[in-house]
Amino acid sequence: MAQAAVALDREAFSCAICLDLLKDPATLSCGHSYCMRCIHDHWDEEEEKQEYSCPQCRHSFISRPVLVKNTMLAVLVEQLEKSGPPVDICSEHNEVKKMFCRTDQQLLCVVCCMDKHAGHRTVSAAAERAEMQAKLEVRLDKIHQMIHSKETGLDRASEETFTILIHVMKERQAEVEQQIRTQQENEETRLQEHQQELQSDISELKRTQTYPEVSPAEATPIFPTQPPGSFEHVTAALSTLSDLLQQTLKEGLDNISQAPTQVEQLLAQSEKPLPQAHSTVPLLLDQPERPLNLNEPTTRKGFLKYAKEITLDLNTAHRQLSLSDENRRATFEEDANRYPKNPNRFSYYYQVLSRQRLTGRCYWEVKWDTSATNWSDSTITIAVCYNNIKRKDKSDECRFGFNENSWALQCSRDDDYTFYFNEDETDVYGPTSSRIGVYLDHSSGILSFYSVTTSMNLLHRVETSFTQPLYAGLKFESSDHGATAYFPKLK
Repeated sequence: MAQAAVALDREAFSCAICLDLLKDPATLSCGHSYCMRCIHDHWDEEEEKQEYSCPQCRHSFISRPVLVKNTMLAVLVEQLEKSGPPVDICSEHNEVKKMFCRTDQQLLCVVCCMDKHAGHRTVSAAAERAEMQAKLEVRLDKIHQMIHSKETGLDRASEETFTILIHVMKERQAEVEQQIRTQQENEETRLQEHQQELQSDISELKRTQTYPEVSPAEATPIFPTQPPGSFEHVTAALSTLSDLLQQTLKEGLDNISQAPTQVEQLLAQSEKPLPQAHSTVPLLLDQPERPLNLNEPTTRKGFLKYAKEITLDLNTAHRQLSLSDENRRATFEEDANRYPKNPNRFSYYYQVLSRQRLTGRCYWEVKWDTSATNWSDSTITIAVCYNNIKRKDKSDECRFGFNENSWALQCSRDDDYTFYFNEDETDVYGPTSSRIGVYLDHSSGILSFYSVTTSMNLLHRVETSFTQPLYAGLKFESSDHGATAYFPKLK
């Protein structure tokens, strides 16, 4: 009880600002007392606000109070300081607790040590304090060591993380640079192909203006004489195509030069088709005059003069068609590939289109690999179609040969052939071969399929009017897993 009283007295005479015994105590009009220096320092901080208040009750004063020392309170504090620090007093024997019982872990007076705690392990309080302090210092050293170890480990982990980050960034930089180079090469290839197609169209249009030179005496017209202005649309088309060629070349070169600084735009542009440069050709084909019908080759050597290199467009391939050999070969897989979503991809029928647009006079071949699958058990459809054929459902509008936008020759397991157009079916007979040749004269509206053996054997011939550029296509049947077909190089 005496200890509690002393402790209460010390708290009562402590400054609320510094929490120590009052020094030069000054009492405010609200009744609270503080050290003279503490309350002055507090009000100095409030000088700018022109507000002076009590730190405890927040009572404010209009002007800064003039403080004087509370002499009575100063005397009491002085006496309290002289009484010394508080001590533990045994409540039973009124003796100072100078001993420590290690058995019961408590402070004792000498009488308690000899009475109730007789036989216990006891030491002086000072000795116990020194030993406990030494243990705490050892423990504190260990804690400091642990902190240092953790800090060192954290620094090391940070360095390793930073090193890994640098490595990952360098790898990513290499990947981006490779993507830039690849895209640049693709753009250059696409530009060259497009340039060749435009030049082919220009040559084809020029060809329509060429007539056999005969003498006036021999001039018996094979077709009605055309007025001088009947080919004005051809001249206009040539001019338009020439301008479009220059514009396309300029835009393509600009895209290539900007590739290192516009990677994401370049990647986005790679998904878009090239500008449709043949918009003038349908207009020409719609005119009453038809181009002259040149003789069709009869030998494979003659057809190879019009050979067209065909590669397949991965963005159109069904997910179960795997492309290889520079995208010349298509294989029907049992499991679907993880191709990205694309509006041009066939989603139901196992079909794929070529990258190249087909105009003018073209010849290409399709061959199936008899070593990969037994041809007698497989069916492959060879087709040409317009680019506006539908892709995303199972209707006939998406199926080669079952709509007005596609023509298809089915090479079936029964060693025979069937031609399809707009749901019309025509049985075709001819020698069996694992190589089919396709000849297109776009301007004349001629499409021919040949069985290529030691000679060129005509299987089926179409004569129509093509209103748009065509694309080569392949189609597999659902039961033909492992079947493969490809476009061999002809040059």
